[in-house]
Amino acid sequence: MAAAKGPAAILEPRASATLDDYVADLAWSGDSTRLAIAGGEGRVFLARFEAGAGRSALEVRQLGEHMMGALAVAWRPKADEFASSGQDNAIAFWDGASGAERRRIRPAMAWSEQLAWSPDGTQLASA
Repeated sequence: MAAAKGPAAILEPRASATLDDYVADLAWSGDSTRLAIAGGEGRVFLARFEAGAGRSALEVRQLGEHMMGALAVAWRPKADEFASSGQDNAIAFWDGASGAERRRIRPAMAWSEQLAWSPDGTQLASA
């Protein structure tokens, strides 16, 4: 029995940006309008995507950094906050609207390469 063939998937470029860093990780906000980016050289970026009236725009700005390299980012569910981790053994929490750093913790003697929020947003796991 032959599989049904539908239309081929097409990816369309919507916007692009050039960073002075390479991307180690990225995560979309819950409303799909912002993108948190972990730069491998340490920078943490927030990108805002705006589409409308036949055009798309992507605004990217650097928020801060992790010394020696950023490794992971994760948006908190149903909240305007995301976390980033880096080789400085720190986890930073960022305001998703203003981009301000809310707090920074060092939960272990080693860095965290992975971050994941619980579905209700009350707990953050790091590994």
